[in-house]
Amino acid sequence: DYNIYYYNSNKDKPKYRTATMVIFGLKQYHKDPPPQNIVTKIITILKDISNIDLCLDFPFKPNLERLKEHYFLKQFVTKDGVFTDTYYINETRASMIEKVTIYNKALKNGLNGILWRLEATITIPNIKILALPLQEFKQITDLAKGN
Repeated sequence: DYNIYYYNSNKDKPKYRTATMVIFGLKQYHKDPPPQNIVTKIITILKDISNIDLCLDFPFKPNLERLKEHYFLKQFVTKDGVFTDTYYINETRASMIEKVTIYNKALKNGLNGILWRLEATITIPNIKILALPLQEFKQITDLAKGN
């Protein structure tokens, strides 16, 4: 009944030692989000979470100059040499944040208006210490807001 989508991936077939479950659509801009208790139930059934992608959307272009004061931003260039609206922070200096991707979400998804996304790939050796990378991600998003 809710707009929650998922797919399973077994990258190491035929051994099946690892499996990936990708869940997305917990927030959409054209539909109401599912109730928080449904999201909580989904998270509690996933016992051994090893990484998450954490996203924060902005109704404005992030302050790239402020981010450049603290991080090396690598702009994505297509194979044809076209500079895009996508940037990467590959060296975050944060213990569990592998990389941060900054991109024009409205352009990518054909949405009207301005919508940019900061997306962090976070490795979680233990779900109990998730607060640490969340705080580090907040520091990055604060810079993107110009703070």
